[in-house]
Amino acid sequence: MSLSVLRRALPKASASIRPLSVSAARYNPDFPEPMIRPTPKYTQLFIDNEWVNAVSGKTFGTYDPTNGKKICDVAEGAEADVDLAVQAATRAFAQKSEWRQMDPR
Repeated sequence: MSLSVLRRALPKASASIRPLSVSAARYNPDFPEPMIRPTPKYTQLFIDNEWVNAVSGKTFGTYDPTNGKKICDVAEGAEADVDLAVQAATRAFAQKSEWRQMDPR
């Protein structure tokens, strides 16, 4: 619906109806600031509540789809890393584990 149609349909409110410009959206405190080139904090595997390198030491590149440039290298999880994660989860679900005793909040 165009702005002129809205103004005719709502004559009393038409004074307050105006298109949102790009500059208004950019400086509106309700909109979050865009992240132009975010820097990754973590590139390792999260296992047993720790950031760890892959057992094999292998990594793979992650690329920005907008320009094809490499962002960073990320740890490449394999079977051995999955085994470590399963062992950590099994320990966490044990009846008297610290994780089970934590307050849910």
